[in-house]
Amino acid sequence: MPELIITGSILEAQIESETRAVQEGCARYRRLARAAVERGDGAALKPAERLLLHWMKPLVLAIDAEKDRYSRGATGQGRSVYGPTLMLLGSERAAFCTLRELLGMMLKSGAPIQMNKAGYAAGRAFIAEVNHDLIRKDWKCKRALDKRVRRLTPQTVNWWAKRSLHEHHWERNVITKLGMWLLWSVNQVCSLNDYTEADDFRPAFKIWNRWVKQDRRVKLIGLTRMADEIIEDGHALRQSLRPRYKPMLMQPMPWTDEAEGGYVRIRTPYITKPTPEQKEYIRAAPRNKANAALDALNATPWRVSALYGVAIQLWESGGGVAGLPRRDDWPAPPVHPGDFLDDDKKAAWKKDARGVHEANEKMRGERCQLEAKLSMLADYAHADHFYMPHLFDFRYRAMPIPQPLNHHGDDFCRGMLELAEPRDAGDRGRWWLKVQTAGMCGYDKVSFEDRVQWAEDNMEPIIGWAEAPLENTGWMNQDKPWQALACATALLDPAAAAH
Repeated sequence: MPELIITGSILEAQIESETRAVQEGCARYRRLARAAVERGDGAALKPAERLLLHWMKPLVLAIDAEKDRYSRGATGQGRSVYGPTLMLLGSERAAFCTLRELLGMMLKSGAPIQMNKAGYAAGRAFIAEVNHDLIRKDWKCKRALDKRVRRLTPQTVNWWAKRSLHEHHWERNVITKLGMWLLWSVNQVCSLNDYTEADDFRPAFKIWNRWVKQDRRVKLIGLTRMADEIIEDGHALRQSLRPRYKPMLMQPMPWTDEAEGGYVRIRTPYITKPTPEQKEYIRAAPRNKANAALDALNATPWRVSALYGVAIQLWESGGGVAGLPRRDDWPAPPVHPGDFLDDDKKAAWKKDARGVHEANEKMRGERCQLEAKLSMLADYAHADHFYMPHLFDFRYRAMPIPQPLNHHGDDFCRGMLELAEPRDAGDRGRWWLKVQTAGMCGYDKVSFEDRVQWAEDNMEPIIGWAEAPLENTGWMNQDKPWQALACATALLDPAAAAH
């Protein structure tokens, strides 16, 4: 019976929208997690990070114990080879870089790894930490590395140390023996259960032999099935907690002391990332006024402005105007025959090429942001109205939840949105609209009366922008072009001014 009641209603449409938001959030989380794993950063993801932190203390104790044995001159296989190098790095850093490298490799491969390869990688990561400390002491060397390499890896740090430092650490035999000892220690101390349960050690890693030929076998190391399940369960939980919050088609649910407001099915945060202390204060404090403020903001209806059509035309024609990024990258500087034979010309070309590359990298990020905004605008372009649920930030300022499109956004976002319920602006409203127009055009360091006078003196081109924005392009050169065009449209149309 309840299903029949909401069938075809706006409540059903809102629930479907929130369901899609959860699905999109899950897909986005999985995509980002997969990208992190593919580049070897899987250990930085929260499910793996929790295990890494759980293993840190016992591995640090194991490394401290090995350092003590070396200092006392105790004998052990390979200890005289890797012992001096082990003493070069603090135990916590040694444990962290070992676990990070090993987990990253395993998550990236998705399969067990040969011990010799994993051991070499762990030793290489250890040596990279030592070499990086040496590089940091030479500020010229470090500055050159920062300019040349954006993402530091153990390979790049060691490569740069061997190339730039007179005294660096790199000896394959030491690296291999050190890495193998670290792996055996990881296998012996890393548990999946609480370390207070001394009689129930559940290993996180396993080492075994596999025959690859009749007379040849290799030793493998991998995560146990239980460790794999813990990481996967962590991803499954986190992906459901990351919905893509969107505007609501119906008025958000009211906030009360007994019930949460905002979205219908998705949990709506009341405050961003509250600390335990803040949660306790919020539960104990009277929230009537705060709830009423959120409800008032949530009840304000919005709609997509007619300027959305202008934005689509400019974007499809190539962008690069009115604050929009270009749809295509800037071309690389041309290479002329013989230029690379001249050192000065070669250096000049490299400088120009680097500038173009950096500009294109920045523009790709701006392009992704704009496409996300246009996608959300397309979803709501035909809606008569929609609503922006709000929350409080850590300073208790009210902020809209939907991202990346909301009325607190940049000039483009603000130009694309308008209030859905018109009000009669009147003469006083048009006076303030002229003040706003001047401010959006950069004429904002004078009195209000001077701004109004500036708008009246430039009324002919301003109205021209509104009548034919693609032909009269003066608005594109203003400080805040989309809000300037929105003001011009409102001045031209009294009904629009009411928004």
